[in-house]
Amino acid sequence: MWSVGVILFILLSGNSPFENEDEQILFEKIRSGDYSMDDCLWDYISAGAKDCVRALLVVNTTERMTITEALRHPWILGVKEAEETFLPSSLIEVKRARLTVCQPANFMILSAHS
Repeated sequence: MWSVGVILFILLSGNSPFENEDEQILFEKIRSGDYSMDDCLWDYISAGAKDCVRALLVVNTTERMTITEALRHPWILGVKEAEETFLPSSLIEVKRARLTVCQPANFMILSAHS
């Protein structure tokens, strides 16, 4: 279920939950479950989706959401959170959203060089 959480994090944000140039630090972040949803794109992800990811990315296997619990999670079942939900249909849309929502100055720079 840990891997499902990692994949879901990537699908929702376009980033890995664990990133660092230093491999030793990267592995320590993975072992300790040290990730963050601070990227501004997470402001557009529903609370239910974030809750689902958080429940999957729990290091302690006895506390981590099980497959049965995941299949019963309101976000997986499609219980609506109305207008706050942003679900990109592709990684390209995630990247475009990041450029326009998070870094508008970079979007202009990239557009000028395209």
